[in-house]
Amino acid sequence: DDIMRFLSVRDLMAGQPWFDKVQTRAAPPEGLTLHWSRMLDALIAGLIGIGALALPLDQAEGLALRLWPTLLFAGLVLLTAIGGRRCLGPWPAAVAVLSLLCWPVFLGSYFGPVRIDHHNVQILLGTAVIVTLVVSGNPWALGAAAGAPAAISLAVGLELLPVLALSGAILALRAVRDPEGAGRQLLAYSGCALAGALVLFAVETSPSHWPVPACDVLAPPFLAIMGASTVASAAYLAIAQRLPSRGAKLAALLALGGAALAVTSGLWAPCMSGPYGDLPAEAQRMISERIIEAQPAWALWSGHQEALVSLVAPPLGAALAATGLLAVRLRAGHTDPGEVRVVGTLLIFAWVGLL
Repeated sequence: DDIMRFLSVRDLMAGQPWFDKVQTRAAPPEGLTLHWSRMLDALIAGLIGIGALALPLDQAEGLALRLWPTLLFAGLVLLTAIGGRRCLGPWPAAVAVLSLLCWPVFLGSYFGPVRIDHHNVQILLGTAVIVTLVVSGNPWALGAAAGAPAAISLAVGLELLPVLALSGAILALRAVRDPEGAGRQLLAYSGCALAGALVLFAVETSPSHWPVPACDVLAPPFLAIMGASTVASAAYLAIAQRLPSRGAKLAALLALGGAALAVTSGLWAPCMSGPYGDLPAEAQRMISERIIEAQPAWALWSGHQEALVSLVAPPLGAALAATGLLAVRLRAGHTDPGEVRVVGTLLIFAWVGLL
């Protein structure tokens, strides 16, 4: 994938049209249409162009291929340090940063030299969204700060769709208890994500493909869900203060969410078979057999145990240890509501991610 991205960057610099994402080197002679983000191609091409002002082109390419993942990793370290310090203090923040440096998945793999596929971008954007759920601040600002990276993430790829949906669900449940704070954050999150996604969809997608209900790229099915969710969030915020109890608020929230899904079901229901349902059978077979990251954990156990040990074992151990420690502290009465909220939120993402 890193090589494919690099070839796409070269093609863009050589004059390939913005909306033409056919990679003729894959499945020649017809080529393969990549549902990848031209934004990333353009940013990497920009780094190469800046380097080429002072270096030969091949050296500028080599510099950009090392600089791009390094900048992303620096951003991830900064987000982790700031978020950890604001939530739990300097020592937990230091441990979190050391974890980034020690786990090979980060520094040695996704953020290593010449790793220019989109996974490291997604990790950074997902971290940015999650940080807004555990720090305190103005709810409108926090919601907007989550909505922007959420929109960019969906334009880059759909891998983080479960994370983004879970973030909205957490804010929605918090809004039952705190309509003014979490409710406003939810509306800002969904509204900014929708606005950004619409803009980026127009930038990334040829107008002739705007009506196409694709399932493996930002397209009408997902834009429809985001639009309906934003309307539901606004409706809940408008009526929440008039509802007499938390039970009534929860019922209203579930009704509005169910209505949003029902209204848009005609668009997203075909995507329930998976993102690769409309690909040729040969391509689906290649993905399921050859791409490790597309396989479930039990497939890794039987065929790629080294990947299971390096990818799954460290976060599983961390989640078990953190869950146990939180339980011990709760039983001993050594926690405060803020700590429980922060650690509990992070553990939700940890366990859902592992599952």
